Amino acid sequence: MKRTPGGRYLMALLSSTALVLAVPTTAWSTERTDGPMTPGQAGQPPASTKEISQNTVARFDIPAQPVGSALDAFIQASGWQVGYPADLALGRTSPGVTGTMTPDAALVRLLAGTGLEYRMTGEKTVALAVAQGGAMRLGPITIEGAGGTTAAAYDPIAGDKADYASTLTRTSVPIRETPNSIGVVTKDAITASGALNLPQMAERIAGVTYGASGAAGNLDYVSIRGFGVAGQNDFFGIAENGLRGSTFHQTDPAMLERVEIIKGPTSIIGGAVEPGGFVNRTVKTPLDENFTEATLQSGTFDLWRAAADANMTIGKSGAAVRLVALAHTGGEFVDDTDRDRYSLLPSIKFDIGDDTTITTFLNLQHEKGREYM
Repeated sequence: MKRTPGGRYLMALLSSTALVLAVPTTAWSTERTDGPMTPGQAGQPPASTKEISQNTVARFDIPAQPVGSALDAFIQASGWQVGYPADLALGRTSPGVTGTMTPDAALVRLLAGTGLEYRMTGEKTVALAVAQGGAMRLGPITIEGAGGTTAAAYDPIAGDKADYASTLTRTSVPIRETPNSIGVVTKDAITASGALNLPQMAERIAGVTYGASGAAGNLDYVSIRGFGVAGQNDFFGIAENGLRGSTFHQTDPAMLERVEIIKGPTSIIGGAVEPGGFVNRTVKTPLDENFTEATLQSGTFDLWRAAADANMTIGKSGAAVRLVALAHTGGEFVDDTDRDRYSLLPSIKFDIGDDTTITTFLNLQHEKGREYM
């Protein structure tokens, strides 16, 4: 048996296979005693030498490096002994390990991705070998959920892209986790496009086209996958905040937070609807912040629109009120279709628990002008 620098012992086995037994190199001084030594004292280090058992945690700061030198650092930090064939560590790199943990957990991370595994041969001794079947033993994987709470079902969506929709589940389930084809037109998308009715808003969604009234008119009439789901005599294919709606009442885009269109059969939420799909108009409701907005818009055919949106919280009770107002005048590309519209949307929200709110809104709208389909 030959001792080499760095604390390794080389032993020649009968099978002529070289084996490396790595042990910690701990220096201590031997002090002469006048009396006879007890059996427990013979060949033992002083009682002050620190040893780490399987259940004892220690701090490990071992950077990525070749497996051989990484194991040396592990031995110094843990006090464990690691045995392995001399050529087993050649050409292998350890990802390293950093943190406070038990030695066995540190060794798992140290060998992750190296194709090696270990087995315990004693309380603080292990033997390394190639993982059977070529499999690699991975380190522990920690999965953590996103911090904070999920958005409420009818909260605003920033930007043009929506990640969740509330029509199917009445909750903020991500669209990618909903087993239906869903299209969402957000408030920012409505504002950017200058849409004045549902057909103009819905043209952004694949499979949705104008209904009988075309791009103008006083009816929120669209076709989804070839079926007129919100026609003149259809009160079931359209909703407002999940409640039964009607195409005869054309909610102005200034009142809307977004529009969600569910494509495909949706009778489970809409009742006797056409197989093409279902439309849900989500109106603006109170938020937990104070703000005031005003917009002025003009366009062709003598179009003028003025809108105001004000939201106010009430103390620390969680209650809030909101008021949206609109005045619209102008014509369309069809002659003699000038129209005046005045809309008012007051709403109030009460917070009655950690997960429960009551929201009440009223949409008042006055139309004056010649109607057509």
